[in-house]
Amino acid sequence: MVLLYSMSTLDLPIQITTRPEGEQKTYRVKLLINLAKNQPIIVEDLQFHPGDPEFFDDFGTEIMVSFTGDWGKARNYVKEYFRQLAIITPYADFEIELPTDSQGEEDIMNFKRVVDDLPDPPQVVPVHPWGTDVTTFRREMQLADPNHNVMEFLVNNFMGVNEQSAKLFFEEVNVDPFKKPRELTDKEVRRIVHDGFNRALRESKEVKRKRDRVFKFDEPKGDALSPLGADRLRKGIEKELDPLFVEALTRAPRAYEGHPFIIELALGYGGGVSAAAASKAVSSIDNKIVYRFANRIPLIFGAGNDVITNVVNQIKWNEYGLTRQSEPLAIAVSLVSTKIPFPETSKEYIDKVEEIEEDIKLAIMQLGRKLRSSEPLEEKTERTSKKNKIREVRSTDCEKYFSYT
Repeated sequence: MVLLYSMSTLDLPIQITTRPEGEQKTYRVKLLINLAKNQPIIVEDLQFHPGDPEFFDDFGTEIMVSFTGDWGKARNYVKEYFRQLAIITPYADFEIELPTDSQGEEDIMNFKRVVDDLPDPPQVVPVHPWGTDVTTFRREMQLADPNHNVMEFLVNNFMGVNEQSAKLFFEEVNVDPFKKPRELTDKEVRRIVHDGFNRALRESKEVKRKRDRVFKFDEPKGDALSPLGADRLRKGIEKELDPLFVEALTRAPRAYEGHPFIIELALGYGGGVSAAAASKAVSSIDNKIVYRFANRIPLIFGAGNDVITNVVNQIKWNEYGLTRQSEPLAIAVSLVSTKIPFPETSKEYIDKVEEIEEDIKLAIMQLGRKLRSSEPLEEKTERTSKKNKIREVRSTDCEKYFSYT
């Protein structure tokens, strides 16, 4: 996306220089993109050896790209992006040198990691029948073991399918389970996908219990995902916002249209959250700051259309001890999925998906109960209660005075 923007403004290549761990060479390529074919155009391909000025003494990667823009308008959003990136990647160090208005000035942002362990990497997993289209099914057919029949093919090449559920599936869609995958006719492929997979997906939404369904596939697992983890998310919030109260959680994996997803959420109340709320680039609702992340990427724009904002607006926050006069509350919601439902190519916000919306709401309610019983809110409630009693006493005294007079 950065290279596309660079090409549209300056038409200059992106330069990537890297020395992978264990390599005794440093590699450099300059790339453009062939937009018609969606293929790289290699402008330059070089190698550097020990002793060359361009050789990297340490392992690592450097990327250089040039593009035009209005720094005056972009400054606040760029800074906010890195602040939010530091929250969601507390295992990384960042040092960002930003442009300045005058020569000799410095504007450097430093973010230090507070955890040394990385999230578990995602695993390669089979596709799930729910939401699998004809193109995906045909691609899997090409990968099938030629000795397997379609029932064995479904068990081995798809997630959430066992021999019994596969047998019931082919009985329902009226396809011979002992046929070889490449012997399937076009009509049978369409029946498997439309009368089988698509119907199974609709059924999963309408019938909650698997035992009551016709198609008894297991739900997609979260092995293909790499969530940050509740403890790391909490430490990221503590590091960057320094709130009086902070709590985080990671929900169990769920799925929409066959795509597994995990919701992670953190709440931070009071303390340094007030300073963060002063940023002109944050998304705020009343006295609540909403941080949105998609696969650990901060979403800065399009907040008004986002499913996360929509859920935050639905919550009755007074039930959790918050009013418009409360100190600012930070709400960080991270969606991890094999397919983020972006409705637009700009990928600025997450579309409203029922399953995702429901899980975000449950996560907020779960942490909201902890917030309500937290020490900072209890102290605030006690102070408010005392103030109200003082007002009541003063009001009563005034009534007595004027009644007497």
